[in-house]
Amino acid sequence: FGHSLDAIDIDGDADPDVMLLLGGYSPVPSNDQWITIDGIEWVYCGLAPWSARAWHSTVIFNNTLYLMGGSPLNNEVWRLDSVTRVSRIEPLTRAAYVDYTYDLVWTQMDEPGWGPRVGHSIVAQWYFNESIGETMEDSTERLLVIGGYGGYLADHEQHDGGFHAYNDVWSSYDGNTWTLLTGNAGFSERAWHTANVLTNISDVKQDASSKRNNKPPRIYLFGGGNIGYSGRSSRRIEVMSGKIDAFYSTDGMSWTKLSYNEGGGSTTVTQYSSQEWALTTINSNEVYVGLWGHVTVQFAPEGSTQNYLFLMGGQSTDGGSMSNNVYRSAGGLFCDMDGSACLGRGYCGEGTVGCICKAIDAEDIDPETHSGEYCETP
Repeated sequence: FGHSLDAIDIDGDADPDVMLLLGGYSPVPSNDQWITIDGIEWVYCGLAPWSARAWHSTVIFNNTLYLMGGSPLNNEVWRLDSVTRVSRIEPLTRAAYVDYTYDLVWTQMDEPGWGPRVGHSIVAQWYFNESIGETMEDSTERLLVIGGYGGYLADHEQHDGGFHAYNDVWSSYDGNTWTLLTGNAGFSERAWHTANVLTNISDVKQDASSKRNNKPPRIYLFGGGNIGYSGRSSRRIEVMSGKIDAFYSTDGMSWTKLSYNEGGGSTTVTQYSSQEWALTTINSNEVYVGLWGHVTVQFAPEGSTQNYLFLMGGQSTDGGSMSNNVYRSAGGLFCDMDGSACLGRGYCGEGTVGCICKAIDAEDIDPETHSGEYCETP
């Protein structure tokens, strides 16, 4: 567990050719490399030049695979430069063997500004900054590192009190130079969450919502957990504190809460979330608890006219069990703010339609209608 698995292009046509499995616990951290063309036969490709690790993160950026961080804690960034199929000599002592393998060439990038971490999310997003007059023609792909768990050792000059979860966001346009977008994002500290960019099915540079034509695609964040030292005090969280919320952002700096949540923590109010994936059964009772270690992926099922987000698996907190549930995003992804559909001024259309704003008062002779992406303006 704690490995990465990516479908990658190795012949330059931008279409994935193989799946690449890297590292993970087996049972100790490893730096082994495995490739398959069909998911059935796996070819061992030797040990990578980067040190053994697990709970690292990978992402495809500019049609190239990047690997970042992991346990033992580090903040290394590696780029996979090439994958070449090579022949193998038949061994004399084996009755069966695979007569080929792959040679993988890696380059280590400069040390980033963000600290050592595991359980972080990395996304690649096409982005342009409307606030400074940029348009879709200025759209450029960038990397974002979001949250995670880690920190520096006590003898390091950047040691900040102990290992803890982050809620920072960093960006890079080349995988080598990093800029801090925010050290305190609109979501609380967390790791082992998921983050994904949801794009238009026909244009990765555009948002998936029909009401956001010519807008950069949004980043969606789900769940996760907090453990370790708090960045705001000396308090140490000993047991994973699960998250039941969801957020989205276009620029990586400003985050909007998608879900409605209440209760939990030190309150006596029963915990609730408008996110269905947070609902589980404990001792025959249906309860809402945090989820961490799950995965999400953007995917368009066969025959679909839009991309969806699929959320799978994970570990429930507060006495919950491991999950094997699979959830698919619905239209509310484009309508909800704090769990309220269209701010109560309309209803959510099907697919990627988003909010359909309704009349303020249906009995008015000349009824006014709200407008805007979330019916926010009268």
